[in-house]
Amino acid sequence: MAGPRLEFETEMFLSLFGCDGLLVVAEGMGVDRILLQFMRVYSEQGSLVLLLNTTTPEQTEVLSRFREGEPFMSTPIITAPLDVEDDADYARLVKGRIEKTLLGEISEYIEEVFLPDDCFILVKLSLERIRLLRLEVVVQGIPEVARAVIHIDEQSGKNKYKLLVEGDNLRAVMATHGVNGSRTTSNNTYEVERTLGVETARSTIINEIQYTMVNHGMSIDRRHVMLLADLMSYNV
Repeated sequence: MAGPRLEFETEMFLSLFGCDGLLVVAEGMGVDRILLQFMRVYSEQGSLVLLLNTTTPEQTEVLSRFREGEPFMSTPIITAPLDVEDDADYARLVKGRIEKTLLGEISEYIEEVFLPDDCFILVKLSLERIRLLRLEVVVQGIPEVARAVIHIDEQSGKNKYKLLVEGDNLRAVMATHGVNGSRTTSNNTYEVERTLGVETARSTIINEIQYTMVNHGMSIDRRHVMLLADLMSYNV
């Protein structure tokens, strides 16, 4: 089984998730791992994953490696629109509330100090790092969230910002001050069902299938997708 993704691989994955894009990388820089990650994101039971423009040997290799990994979704993504969409500083502020921040990330050093009659840990905080991360408290974040990335939407002619959150706990993300909870979505249908109910999970299934088909230049009657979503959620 492949090891965890490297930081630059995660950055490339999140930058392409939720929007159209072209990824050009040098040989050996992990494009196969990113492809496998996209396949795993959409590999829930009952989902149809199509791999296009590959040769037969490439398909065999990809499917072989895919079966060696987790059979179900390994990177749930929460899309969190913001109450203020046109302010980059505001986006960084909300990002700091959601993304898990460890003490070592905002410290210049952490040392153990042993004295004849006492022992303690000495921590020197870096104010520069705290200001850069726009943190309101020293250590904060949602434990289930691995990272959050600020996504810029330029389609309307004006920069609009939202967060792509890698992890679970949709309820906590929706309740975060600055996040527009009524427009927040997740591609993890199990998490959506636990948080918002089966009808919202059904809508998520429909939207994810439609999004995947449209982005591959394919069209399918929405009634067929609704029937599939009913079948996948009828016994929840």
